[in-house]
Amino acid sequence: MAESSVALSPQQRDKIRSYLAAFRKYMGGDQFRPDQQDRQDRVRYFQKELPSKLPSLSEADVDELITKLWSSRFGETNNTLFN
Repeated sequence: MAESSVALSPQQRDKIRSYLAAFRKYMGGDQFRPDQQDRQDRVRYFQKELPSKLPSLSEADVDELITKLWSSRFGETNNTLFN
């Protein structure tokens, strides 16, 4: 172990292993690729499309912005965030 490493307790190591196992299972499942594409689409929007819209954002642009924010994703399923 390198000197600058953080020492983890056995419980912390077990917890990390369980999270990694769950993530690996997710990566092998059917939802991983669509989720990755969705994230890439949102990154592209925020990096390439949104900057040119900022000077003249319309209400529709603001609605689009809000729906693309990761933190607002919880409202999608029940449509209660802004309705």
